[in-house]
Amino acid sequence: MDDLTALLARATGCPPSDVRVALRPALEHQSNRLYDGWVGQRHLILKEYLKPAEFGTAPAREFRALNLLAPLGVAPQPVWFEPPSDERGPIVVYDFMDGTMWDRRRPSATDLAALAALW
Repeated sequence: MDDLTALLARATGCPPSDVRVALRPALEHQSNRLYDGWVGQRHLILKEYLKPAEFGTAPAREFRALNLLAPLGVAPQPVWFEPPSDERGPIVVYDFMDGTMWDRRRPSATDLAALAALW
């Protein structure tokens, strides 16, 4: 976890001594690894991509999408994008957003109506 602590310190500009990182329990549909990160009281998520076939497009696309959605307040706020290294897949860091994320199922009309109401 030391490398993730250093990454989060770099991403937030805080000293590593102020950073904590813990593995988050995996969900059934998950094809990545999530970590909870804390810098003081700030709660962040580190999302590590695990499939090499996704390394070239998926993480950068997710980070760009979070940046586009940032002003709307309907998605987590993006913090950092770390390209893959010899030891790890690429990592996207974003602020924790309370609530329930959608899984891989197709959103229902009710889900979409709720999303539209947020906008």
